[in-house]
Amino acid sequence: AVVHDSLSHSLDESIDFDDILDKGLRLAPDLSSPLVQVTTRRVGSFGKIATEDASALLLAITELVTNAVEHGFPFDLDDPDLEPVCGSIEVRPEREGNFLRLRIVDDGVGLKDERGPGDGLGTQIVRTLITADLRGTIDWRSREGGGTEVLLEVPLRASE
Repeated sequence: AVVHDSLSHSLDESIDFDDILDKGLRLAPDLSSPLVQVTTRRVGSFGKIATEDASALLLAITELVTNAVEHGFPFDLDDPDLEPVCGSIEVRPEREGNFLRLRIVDDGVGLKDERGPGDGLGTQIVRTLITADLRGTIDWRSREGGGTEVLLEVPLRASE
């Protein structure tokens, strides 16, 4: 909705992606339980992104961050000594011309096994957005010391 709103108010062929993403990142932790206190932040800059790529990219990032909040920081409601679960998620873009390398890193519980994130609907949607719509690649990895890292590599369309 944030991308659609921004695109509908702009006649430009590219948008400042950082501003739009930052709005979405502020909303992501609100989707979790009050017992999960996760901070999200962007480290680095996307710069201008062609409007043709912006929607698919933001949808994929939003889904990945939402999944990290939901699956990376579980809690047990049956635990009588339940303490809030705290953590962080960082979105780390690196731009080289029209090539984007993006890492989404969390300090949660990590992947349950080395097979990756599973094959749920959200994962299937993200894979389609990245590989078909954006012509890129995506890979999930466990992080040393805990947590998960998702690596996206996307050849972006030229932007003005």
